[in-house]
Amino acid sequence: VRVLSLHGYASNGETFLATKAKALVRRLTADLPSLELCGHRTGDFTVAGARHGKQRAWFLFEPPYPLTDRTQQPAWRAHEHVEYVSVDSALDRLADDWRRGGFDGVL
Repeated sequence: VRVLSLHGYASNGETFLATKAKALVRRLTADLPSLELCGHRTGDFTVAGARHGKQRAWFLFEPPYPLTDRTQQPAWRAHEHVEYVSVDSALDRLADDWRRGGFDGVL
């Protein structure tokens, strides 16, 4: 069973599987010994101010998200409009990986 694993904003595949999805991965691999978790090609953008390893993103925000200044995050979330920059090309890359990868599912 081959599963394409996707990480969120300001993360990477290795960190996602080792932390956020750790319990799920442990359970799935116990039930499916042939499970292969494959990471999506790393995002195009390095997240500015990343502190926990190599944090990547498939898209950026406009206005930029204040990742390193939590005091500014509530004001950012209050924006009426936030643009996802380059999300279309990220979805195109995901579709390409899906078509070429022979996957059975997405996580």
